[in-house]
Amino acid sequence: MKSLFKFAASGLISSAVTLGLTAGLHELGSVPETVSAALGLLAAFSVNFFVLRYFVFGVAGSLTRQLVSFAASSGFFRLAEYAAFLGLHALHVNYVLALVLVLAVSFFAKFAVSRVIFGGLGFGSVARFVLAGLAVVLLLVVGLMVHFFQRGAAPSAW
Repeated sequence: MKSLFKFAASGLISSAVTLGLTAGLHELGSVPETVSAALGLLAAFSVNFFVLRYFVFGVAGSLTRQLVSFAASSGFFRLAEYAAFLGLHALHVNYVLALVLVLAVSFFAKFAVSRVIFGGLGFGSVARFVLAGLAVVLLLVVGLMVHFFQRGAAPSAW
């Protein structure tokens, strides 16, 4: 339970990086909302890895294995989050609110996956990992569906 609270704290740091950079680039730099959101999510990657490895889980396992696993899962999560953001953006949800909603939904799935990567959760707990994966896939599918439907693309055109 302690690691969940630390993970939540790391999530607040990551969210602050994502939201701060996204809003700053858009509001101060006139960068388009979709581009600034992508850059904000990308910037959170480095912060997340080091905070999770050293603060949340405090493990000393293989840095290379953890970095590769984290990069793969983070890439997948970031794509899913960005797809969900695009879907909400296509529905004309305010971009800051859209990011907050997306980050909140993906929180628990990322916690389960991070526990597997950093050694706090054995692979024997497959049910949690599968549920986390399903949550990510759901984010990705819904985001892409809404985005393409908003643009008028029929499902057969995907």
